[in-house]
Amino acid sequence: MLAKADNTLLTEADVAAQDMIVQRIRSFDADSIVIAEEDGVTGNRGWVTGPAGVWIVDPIDGTSQFVDAQAVEFCTAIARYEGGLPVAALVVAPELGTDRRPIVVEVSAEDNVILVNQRPYRPPARELTGCASTTRRTGESRSLVEECLLDKNYEVKTAATSQTLDMVRTAIDLTSLAPHAKPFDLFHRRRQKLWDGAAGICLAVVAGLTVADENGDDLLPFSPDLLKANPPLLASSVICHPELVENVLKRRA
Repeated sequence: MLAKADNTLLTEADVAAQDMIVQRIRSFDADSIVIAEEDGVTGNRGWVTGPAGVWIVDPIDGTSQFVDAQAVEFCTAIARYEGGLPVAALVVAPELGTDRRPIVVEVSAEDNVILVNQRPYRPPARELTGCASTTRRTGESRSLVEECLLDKNYEVKTAATSQTLDMVRTAIDLTSLAPHAKPFDLFHRRRQKLWDGAAGICLAVVAGLTVADENGDDLLPFSPDLLKANPPLLASSVICHPELVENVLKRRA
């Protein structure tokens, strides 16, 4: 196990999983660009110059959880984008459920369908939970979004586990399968790497959530410049229930 330049962990499993996923994608879609987290290790990176079809792959999101025998908040995340807009996504959390059972979320933006463990999921109308995820790096100061949530007496998770799973928990209620994974009303992250957010953003779109930056401006479509950046970073990303936009996202100092 190694530490990468950004001090995140890299295991042999990350590289092996990415190789397997990329090879499978190439077997049926040889022409699309693939952007994956361990490209610097595997050399798989394509170059995005226009509105190409793009696969965005995070082989293991939450590696620190993956290497902890007691932890369960890690997953594999794959997303398909065309013209900078989400088309489909797959999130596999192999140990998140009760008794460490897997939870698999499949999303089709084209068909407006979400499947959870192969069963159709229709986001119910639900009251706000008073919980949010605003994960940040050690030593990073609070954002205005986090400050606003704290002012509203929100319970705010700041420790980073799997960003993708926090986004999933914002978009859908998993508590029937994983009682410990309570829903969030909002997810926020600054300088989010694209593979940490692409699948969650696709899910949020289909679930009818707001997808924006921390100023409330639309995050989509992704630009070619973002997709070809190394690494591709979102300056800030937020997914949340629409009623939080005015009184949280558009708050000014």
